[in-house]
Amino acid sequence: MFFIHSLSKIESFVLLFMAFDRFIAICNPLRYASILTPLRIAKMGLVAVVRSVALILPLPILLKRFRYCRDNVLSHSYCLHQDIMKVACSDISVNSIYGLFVKVVTDGLDSFLIFLSYVMILKTVLSIASHRECLRALGLFRHLSEQHLWLVC
Repeated sequence: MFFIHSLSKIESFVLLFMAFDRFIAICNPLRYASILTPLRIAKMGLVAVVRSVALILPLPILLKRFRYCRDNVLSHSYCLHQDIMKVACSDISVNSIYGLFVKVVTDGLDSFLIFLSYVMILKTVLSIASHRECLRALGLFRHLSEQHLWLVC
């Protein structure tokens, strides 16, 4: 359970890194190599691993304190946290709140930051070019000929 959930949190962070990489490549292309050095990339990878372990490590510890009294048949072969909580006879409110916190911190925050990076990319692309060049850069009106594009702009 621990490793599968940890890897899913690392995956979320990798998507965030990819959005950051695109942001740097588009908004600051001349400084790309100086901003994203191999050492900095290694540090970002270490942050991803430490964050996922720090967020997932309390889950098995919280589950260990429960008393279990129901059938021990789970719906998934990899011990889904929610399934294990269902077979517990104890109060599971702490686990529910912590699970919600982990979901919001990882998926919610990472999704927001990815969205923010793409908004900043769009802002940069739209600010450096004319209206016609913006349409071309965004891939709009690609199927129109040069004369039609001139009429639209």
